[in-house]
Amino acid sequence: SQQQVGKGPARKVYTITENGRSTWYEATLTALSTPQNQHTSFQLGLANLPGLDGETAVSALQQYQQALTQQLTAVQNKRQAQGGDAMPFYVQAMFDLSLHLLRAELEWITQFIETYPTTSGENA
Repeated sequence: SQQQVGKGPARKVYTITENGRSTWYEATLTALSTPQNQHTSFQLGLANLPGLDGETAVSALQQYQQALTQQLTAVQNKRQAQGGDAMPFYVQAMFDLSLHLLRAELEWITQFIETYPTTSGENA
């Protein structure tokens, strides 16, 4: 249907169909109930670590660590800018999940860098 309010052309308003609602419902349940494998290019990089010398690998890992730290700060700032604890619970959950995953990955990469063998022959 089209609505005419104020100046300019009438805007088109769309509504979800019953078929669309059913598809949305099933997709939402699937998303909430089924863990997804996360195959990332980072894992590909880990698999290829033996081809890099230790210092080069650690330098790249430190860059990744810095990027994670920046992402964590950005998500924290965005959460606060969007209302923090005043946001609806499901929006808070989205931010909180992102923050927990970033913190866990940051903790992992920090420990990995600390224990990474940097002398030749140890990373094969």
